[in-house]
Amino acid sequence: MAIDTMCSSSLTAIHLLAKVSKTEIVSPLSLVESMSPIHPNKYLLLAQGKFISSKGRCESFGIGGDGYVPGEGVGAVLLKPLAQALADGDHVYGVIKSTAINHGGKTNGYTVPNPQCPS
Repeated sequence: MAIDTMCSSSLTAIHLLAKVSKTEIVSPLSLVESMSPIHPNKYLLLAQGKFISSKGRCESFGIGGDGYVPGEGVGAVLLKPLAQALADGDHVYGVIKSTAINHGGKTNGYTVPNPQCPS
């Protein structure tokens, strides 16, 4: 199943699949058109939107910070019900006790809140 929620696709996939009763593999990957991590247009668009750090360091919320530097990676997580993992003798690295998603719906851009959603 492909899930496209911009920055939260991996977490949304975990939310959707954490409730299943079988083993699932969640593997986030973003290689879509001009916003792909391997396409130079991604950096041009982010720079034009004033998202990119002028210092080349992530200081988005630090004193004097003016942006971030995107970092990309690919990985996979095996989700399995805890009882099944223990029965199989698997090493359990973590337990997802609950998940939630919150989305205000369509907006006009990254930095534009949905006017229909209360703050």
